[in-house]
Amino acid sequence: AAYKTFLRDPPAPNIACVGGPAIAASAGKLPPWFDARSYNFTQGDVMRRLEAGEGGTGAGNCAYHRERALEVGAFNNALGRIGQFLGAHEETELNSRLRAGGYEIWWLPAARIKHFIPASRTTLRYMLQASFGSGRSQGVIVKANGRGNGLSAVSARGSGVASALLRIL
Repeated sequence: AAYKTFLRDPPAPNIACVGGPAIAASAGKLPPWFDARSYNFTQGDVMRRLEAGEGGTGAGNCAYHRERALEVGAFNNALGRIGQFLGAHEETELNSRLRAGGYEIWWLPAARIKHFIPASRTTLRYMLQASFGSGRSQGVIVKANGRGNGLSAVSARGSGVASALLRIL
């Protein structure tokens, strides 16, 4: 309902993406070393335009203006989840190109969702694979576009893996 209301009367004419918070939820007991907060994503409680450098929306809870996303080349197929590969940051890279094209990215806190974490994603093996995929995806972005392509705002899973390892040891 929040997206429908927002899109019916948008606060600016050139919005290309809008997203909201994703809060971690699990059906079962999490391992003691697992920090579910690493799956939380929020940009605060105020609806606003997100500026370059502060990131964007999380991929699990956002909506794109189709024509505007296609105009700048849509999602980069070398990023993101591909088969068993746990890549990431395709939304960060697309948002950067949208901003460069003169479009805006907006934050809509009322569009809050629960991000379900299945047990298969709470293993150390999964976290290591996701961390590797995130790093590889960041490398693809840097190689193609240089370091300034929104990566300063990327919250890499690597820090989550490091803190999990410290809790295990």
